Amino acid sequence: MLKQNAREYIRTIVRSWSPAIFVAAALAATAEAKVVSKTVEFKGGVGNVKAFLATPEGKGPFPAIVVIHEWWGLSDWVKQNAERFASQGYVALAIDLYKGKLATEPSEAHELMRALDQTEVVGDLKGAVAFLKSLPEVSHDKKVGAIGWCMGGGYSRELAQACSDIGPTVICYGSVTVDDSAVAKLADKPILGIFGADDRGIKPETVKMFESKLKEASKTSSKIIIYEAAGHGFMRPGGPSYNEKATTRAWAEIDKFLAKELK
Repeated sequence: MLKQNAREYIRTIVRSWSPAIFVAAALAATAEAKVVSKTVEFKGGVGNVKAFLATPEGKGPFPAIVVIHEWWGLSDWVKQNAERFASQGYVALAIDLYKGKLATEPSEAHELMRALDQTEVVGDLKGAVAFLKSLPEVSHDKKVGAIGWCMGGGYSRELAQACSDIGPTVICYGSVTVDDSAVAKLADKPILGIFGADDRGIKPETVKMFESKLKEASKTSSKIIIYEAAGHGFMRPGGPSYNEKATTRAWAEIDKFLAKELK
């Protein structure tokens, strides 16, 4: 979800959920490994950026993933997802694009999102990739993965288009592109798209156009999934759009995709 998204997209998100009703139990991950978590700081596109780093216990080397938050900001749910990945053997870096701010109301989230400069955000995300690759516990012979939800899903695609060090990319109901030149920049990267058939912002017909262009240009295995009876934000527990069945299936696809492409 980037600045150019239509007004209908915003209305869709407002209907989808509010952090006030988010239940902390979110998405319990099976602890396959002990996880060490901490706040880190690195050089971004303009100035320093803070992020939440979740690392499997041990020396590694481990594959790495950039985790990109929704329009609410770096919430507990996003941090839990980073720890979930770390429990599976990945070094996961959840970047804070809002520089410490966290929205609690849709109007506030909207303003924070609108205030972002797309070029600066991509620069910050590239800084996150460089930081991960500088860590001794990260595998240096592998590409870095990227995943994001909603606004973060769009930025995971933007990062993949802009950074040669990014490989496997997961777009969870984020903005897509049908621009040929933009799609061409994804041709050598495995892409997994997770979308909802009832999403009124990221419309299924647009997703299908993106899928068609991606298949024409792709040199790797990519997969786009549109879940029936699922709306925008369906993976986040606590809101009216949450769909447990679709979420369970989506996480299974994400886990399988990342294990195949990163491990």
